[in-house]
Amino acid sequence: MASDQPVPAQNLEEKRNYEKWASGRRKELRIAALAAALILLGTIYFGGLNAYLLYREAPEPFHVAVTQPAGADIQAEYRVTVSWQPMEGPSRIPIRPSVLVHGIAVPLASARPSPSDPRFRTGESAELDFVVGGDCTPGVHEGWISLQKVSGSPDAQPTLSSPIKVQVIGGLWRSWFLLRDWLIASFGLLALLYAFFFSFSQVPSGEISVEYHDGRLNYPPAYVALRARRLALLMPWKRPALPLAPLFKKAGVPACGFAGEIVFKMRNHPALFLAPAAADRVYRLFPGAVFQPGQPLQSCGPVEVVWDKESFVAFAEVRNRPPYMVMHYKAW
Repeated sequence: MASDQPVPAQNLEEKRNYEKWASGRRKELRIAALAAALILLGTIYFGGLNAYLLYREAPEPFHVAVTQPAGADIQAEYRVTVSWQPMEGPSRIPIRPSVLVHGIAVPLASARPSPSDPRFRTGESAELDFVVGGDCTPGVHEGWISLQKVSGSPDAQPTLSSPIKVQVIGGLWRSWFLLRDWLIASFGLLALLYAFFFSFSQVPSGEISVEYHDGRLNYPPAYVALRARRLALLMPWKRPALPLAPLFKKAGVPACGFAGEIVFKMRNHPALFLAPAAADRVYRLFPGAVFQPGQPLQSCGPVEVVWDKESFVAFAEVRNRPPYMVMHYKAW
């Protein structure tokens, strides 16, 4: 049966304050989780949008055709070359976009003719593709596509040309500007959240002793120092909380009826947040009390304030019967 011993009024008042604080902490965790989810979704959205814009900005091929006056029958074959104007700015030799005709690279006008150079005849159309490599020099590339006659009618024009202009937005940092700006804003938000939680979150301290009883053997108490988890360095909003299950695992004993976490609001004065499934199996022992099966017990709620040298007992199955576990907190 539950104990009828009154609880000091100041303890009840402090417990109410802790229950309000526990509700506020859950809101803080929800805010942190929501912020992380928004940053993740925003990164996916702006990354996809930036990739789509870069895809739309890719140079589109255009068609080139050599025509002749109506009624004329002039046949000629032309060699396709490209020439680039000097660029302003870069001191080194600029790396130019590649020009392809039907998948064959167009040589520079200054290169020696080769049988493998792309060619086409009068009346044919050709598709010119511009390929901008990752190492292409940023800036505006201007030049000419030239058609040089290699054979055919003497009446055919010896040279035909058309101006070209390709603008290259250089570098990953400038090309992915939407994703870049979003990541900068997200990093600023994360830095503010990190600084806030790191500055105002309490560091766990003290130790707990865990004593397990299975009704047959007496196990010596296991002592576990309460220290912040390594995860808290990455997510400081988790710094004041210590889940119970890993603590019992470190002590080498089963969790028994305990479930939840210990959260520190102030140094040497934590709160015990019990999971709904465990609140009806965990009981408070009065300071200095030693648990004896059959003694009166004070039921716990979902949030319990833990004072120095206080103990809690949890039963795996039936109250006042083994197996059970006694957890004692000692402040440092």
